[in-house]
Amino acid sequence: MDVYEFLKEKLEVFDALYDVIIIIDPIEKKSVIIENNCKVKMNENCNWILKREEFCDKSISMNAYLNNDTFVKIEYIEGKMLLINASPITFKEKIYIIEAIKDITTNSTFVVNNEIKGNNVENLVSEMNEKIVKDYLTGIYNRRYIDERLPIDVKNSIIEGDAISVIMADIDYFKNVNDTYGHLIGDEVLIDFARLITRSIREDIDWVGRYGGEEFLIVLKGIDSDGAYEVAEKIRQLVDETTFSYDNVDIHITSSFGVHGYKNEKLNLEELISQADKKLYVAKASGRNKTIVYI
Repeated sequence: MDVYEFLKEKLEVFDALYDVIIIIDPIEKKSVIIENNCKVKMNENCNWILKREEFCDKSISMNAYLNNDTFVKIEYIEGKMLLINASPITFKEKIYIIEAIKDITTNSTFVVNNEIKGNNVENLVSEMNEKIVKDYLTGIYNRRYIDERLPIDVKNSIIEGDAISVIMADIDYFKNVNDTYGHLIGDEVLIDFARLITRSIREDIDWVGRYGGEEFLIVLKGIDSDGAYEVAEKIRQLVDETTFSYDNVDIHITSSFGVHGYKNEKLNLEELISQADKKLYVAKASGRNKTIVYI
């Protein structure tokens, strides 16, 4: 990449600060990995140094690109604590990401209890990162994760020409559950509803987040509207057929779904969510316990 020659001298100042510098083209999915101010790898997976198989689609680099801002994260990889800094730059009217990585395992400014070693440290860092993006009650992703991850998935679907679908799901008359059985049981219903959705989608491909209250957002990658309708209908029927039991109290609930998918369309993120939410509204307004995909 020409940007390497442009930045070569400018990056010298970072030699003493970071161990590895990666120049990333997030659109072309190309990268240059630099150690000791020398180009050591080109067109490599930008997560090469982090021992991952995927490119930078889910990394802080894509967040830096999409938000045009700097992001910082700590990773624990193969016994090493890594501080990762991702910042956008512009070269020839194109945005690149500079990802700077520093091994802080033995850095005196980052203190970890000496008794916490190996997998325990990895688990600690993982837990810290998880708490940032996980809903405290249900354990699924939270609104912050939705706001950060969905733009990345939408951008990738456009670049790769793949379909993507969003499902807005809502528990019908959930207020009645809280009013009748109390908020503790209401919380249990939310937890079990989230688990049921999670078990109904593809692990490590699709994902679900709590959008707010009793409303959930499901993202299906590589699946069009018709396929997403089938997934939503499967979940709706499963909820309808399930008896939720808590302390000798049996509860029956129903749920409503709004489905919107697209492929190779000029549709922005806000419109994608808005369309799914509009269809959810139609499902609830027309009697609830329904899945709406076309209006």
